[in-house]
Parts: sequence; C-alpha cells; structure tokens
Amino acid sequence: MLKKLPSSGINGIPSTRQCCSYGFGYVECKSDYKVVEIVKSNHNNCYGVNVYSLRTNSWKRIQERGPRIGFLDQVGKFVNGKLHWFSKDRVSGGISSSFISSFDLVDETFGNLALPNLINYVSYSHLFQLIMLWQCC
Repeated sequence: MLKKLPSSGINGIPSTRQCCSYGFGYVECKSDYKVVEIVKSNHNNCYGVNVYSLRTNSWKRIQERGPRIGFLDQVGKFVNGKLHWFSKDRVSGGISSSFISSFDLVDETFGNLALPNLINYVSYSHLFQLIMLWQCC
C-alpha cells in the first residue's frame, strides 16, 4: 500500500529552498516508520529538519537549524536505528573535513562518525558512496 505524505509545511525557510537530503527508517521500539527531511535555503544557508511519523500521520520540526554540512549523499542509509550520510563540513581556513553524519530515529538527534585517515575524502568525494553491505545483529 502506498501513502502520500502531507506537506511538511516548513516555515521560516524562504521559497528558494531545496531539499538537501532525506531518509526513511523503522523505529522498532515505537512500531513507527519515520521520514527525515533536511531542507536548506539557497537564500541564506538556513537549514531546517523535519521528521514525519506514520503512527501520528504528522510532521514535527525538530531543529530550527540543522547541521551546517554538505550531505554528499541525498538519501540516508538506514542501519541499526540510525540514518547515515557521507558528509563534509567547512573548518577554519576554508578547508573541508569529511565524516559520516548520523541521525538517531529514536531520540531524533544528530551525531558524527570519523573516517579513517587514509585518504583526502574531500578531494575524492566524487569517488565515494556510503552503502550498507549487510545488517549486523
């Protein structure tokens, strides 16, 4: 069965917005499916984060400003209750750093995972893709 989601109705983001990223997962402890929408305005670099719950059939604004990062994956990969994106962030001196961003669907918070120091991920980011090979128990 397909379900058409209601509009997230993000307020405060100018009409020049674009959807940076999204994700979908199942929260077993709540028997609920959730959709995460991270929206960035082209106008002023403002971010907003919304979470849709199938159980309540509604959107909830969880952060006025989400993480100021560039999601290199548009679709979050769902593993062990969290959505994950290959991401980058600008640090001092205009240099970027790469890492994996995560969003916990249970407590609705962001986190970061460091990448191994083997390669300059930012320079070669077009070569990388975050994938799930198997689900660990």
